[in-house]
Amino acid sequence: MKKGIDIHHYERRLKSAIRQVEEANITERNKEIILKFRDELVLENISKPRQMKYLNYLKIIAQIVQKDFDKLT
Repeated sequence: MKKGIDIHHYERRLKSAIRQVEEANITERNKEIILKFRDELVLENISKPRQMKYLNYLKIIAQIVQKDFDKLT
């Protein structure tokens, strides 16, 4: 990934997205699953904006279904 000026503040916004997941009104198991998934995205060199998008969508889905992701069918 290129190093340079971060005019869109992706690093700060990604940290905020992670904090929002950690503080969200979702189960601890879902928080763990979402953050593990984010770790996988980092390993696969997925861009920070895409990571933020996934974190936000998964947080919203977890709030709607109110069940652990690994128990959904």
